[in-house]
Amino acid sequence: MADNKQFVHLHLHTDYSLLDGAIKIGPLAKRAAELNMPAVAITDHGNLYGALSFYHKMRAEGVKPIIGIEAYISRGSRHEKGGGDLQPGEKATNHIVLLAKDLTGYHNLVKLSSFAYIEGFWRKPRIDRELLARHSEGLIGLSACISGVPPSLLLRDKFDEAARASLEFEEILGKGNYYLEIQEHGLDAQKRIRKPLLELSKKTGIPLVATNDSHYLMDTDVKAHDTLLCIGTGKTINDPDRLTYGSPNYYFRSADEMWQTFGEEPDLLHRTLEISEKCDVVFPKSIDQVPLYPVPDSHTIESYFEKVSWDGFEERLRDIWQSLQSFWFTASACVEIS
Repeated sequence: MADNKQFVHLHLHTDYSLLDGAIKIGPLAKRAAELNMPAVAITDHGNLYGALSFYHKMRAEGVKPIIGIEAYISRGSRHEKGGGDLQPGEKATNHIVLLAKDLTGYHNLVKLSSFAYIEGFWRKPRIDRELLARHSEGLIGLSACISGVPPSLLLRDKFDEAARASLEFEEILGKGNYYLEIQEHGLDAQKRIRKPLLELSKKTGIPLVATNDSHYLMDTDVKAHDTLLCIGTGKTINDPDRLTYGSPNYYFRSADEMWQTFGEEPDLLHRTLEISEKCDVVFPKSIDQVPLYPVPDSHTIESYFEKVSWDGFEERLRDIWQSLQSFWFTASACVEIS
């Protein structure tokens, strides 16, 4: 394969996309090296559980790791629970892929994924536009699959709204940091929005990039992944109404296969390399994980730790615990604090 026909996977789910992704990180790293992939991204649903393992195993195989997530983004505020008044075909929660350009971007991914659980959880850990704007530095955004905001609007024939949403995300992330994704797994919905996506890119000036939304490693893993979806949804393999992806093409495709699919539009594939070059997260070899707390002049760090520990103990003893049990709690606290 010629160097100019390389490709970088920017949308990929490992088995840390629980009960949805079926790619194990170790075999993925070896397969990426075998296919001479220059880089690969991890974009699990709403979490960074696999990021550190992915980072080290990819580097060990000589493949550049790109750290990201496929975040759930709420239609309105993340603080609002429930779908609200939805139009036919409208979703309360959409997807957006976020990739870290640098360590600042990685730290913002950590904040976004944490706040999504702490403040935005409703069925899924959700962010919103306000939170994304607050923690947008160092990030690249992709419009995601057909569950992304612009694609889902195009599926409902709302082209102007899709254009406004795309420009809004570009404004939040900064010009040059937002791309429209185009995917081809053989789904009718993807075929339906292919031309509108091209038109949307021309109208907004936001570039298109080809992705594959990989959920399993090899094409032979499709049945195993189908079974995984049944486990996740509480269905059996014989249930005609069960969730299915409707295509056998969600595996980790080679660059040759991606060029066979999108080769008539080479810029869509070249942009995967362009985005890869923008992303360069390097974790420090050793990270001091112990935070520094300001200590009043009248205390050493040891005496201040003891003070705040006992202050908290007394508050909880007064508010929560029954006095009959206080002796045992006090004895335990003495041991732990000392």
